[in-house]
Amino acid sequence: MVFWPAPATLPRPGSARRALGFAPDIIHLNDWQTAPCAAYLRTTYRHLLQKGATRVVYTVHNLQYQGRWDPSILYEAGLEPASVFIANGLEFWGDVNWMKAGIMYADVVTTVSRRYAEEIQTLDYGWGLDEVLFQRHPRIFGIPNGLDWDAWNPATDSYLAAQYSAADALPAKARNRTALRQEFGLSDDPALPLVGIVSRLVDQKGFDLIAEIAAELRELPLQLVVLGTGHPRYEQLFRDLASSSANIRAHIGFDIALSHRIYAGADFFLMPSAFEPGGLGQLIALRYGTLPIVHATGGLADTVTDLDADPKNGNGFSFTPYEASALLDALRRALRLYEKRTRWSTLVKRAMAYDSRWSASARAYSDLYGRVLKLPPV
Repeated sequence: MVFWPAPATLPRPGSARRALGFAPDIIHLNDWQTAPCAAYLRTTYRHLLQKGATRVVYTVHNLQYQGRWDPSILYEAGLEPASVFIANGLEFWGDVNWMKAGIMYADVVTTVSRRYAEEIQTLDYGWGLDEVLFQRHPRIFGIPNGLDWDAWNPATDSYLAAQYSAADALPAKARNRTALRQEFGLSDDPALPLVGIVSRLVDQKGFDLIAEIAAELRELPLQLVVLGTGHPRYEQLFRDLASSSANIRAHIGFDIALSHRIYAGADFFLMPSAFEPGGLGQLIALRYGTLPIVHATGGLADTVTDLDADPKNGNGFSFTPYEASALLDALRRALRLYEKRTRWSTLVKRAMAYDSRWSASARAYSDLYGRVLKLPPV
């Protein structure tokens, strides 16, 4: 198998195969940057597919980024427009759409969560390619992202004030919470839960909803710490909130060590994304025993089970529809749970027990590769 990520410049399949010295069974492409390979392999370089034996797998990480170009790019790419610039090829409203090329020419398409694989076939989440994807429905699969448990391990994390496992998580998280509050200049009030955000500050991540409830956030019985950078209006929003409220603080920028301390020191992790193909923030939060509060979309819906809807298996809070009032309701439900705290130890252990290791994803890909080799070629 050949696995191509998304390099800035991509060798054509012929030169790549000569460099490899063998004919692969599977070529796995990722996102629009490598999608031209799929077009080459179905047209100019079709002879490289071992008379149809080689299969092409194409992974979509975020359908929003499609790689649309003027049709003149086809001449530079060495592709015959008459063969590919068609409705069943890579033509898209008069443009070349490399993402569409990957979708149309691959044997199977994968995404980074099961829910996102379903969502992108709908008008709301399809970014104009929903009909194209729906036509390929039987060959679209969702395989969840995994997390590097060595890099994100509270038992060995050198960035933390106190390292911990599930067995001693509560006292250690309390120490980390105290240290984090001191770092952000917040009072160490045990009655108030600490909510963390680590994110790009952009619309996709739900900050339009947070902006709508900014006044309520000042008054809720919680503390909020924010780490991130992004759109100037959201950076300014959190600067203003931090300077004018006693319970909200923000660090505008990127700081990997601080992100670890937020995941460990927070009680809740807020991730109200408008859409989220896979998501890593909620997985890291669970790994550190911090309960996520999320919008039920994409990978967030696959990994976070609402505690009110399913008390026996819940590991966080989720809301729908994508509205500020629904987000505010989820926050208030989380606060009510924290106020009681009778189940807190159990919930922290349950969160930390969630298996997000790459091994499960690797097994799913291995199974898929076995299946795709048995499928008739495109």
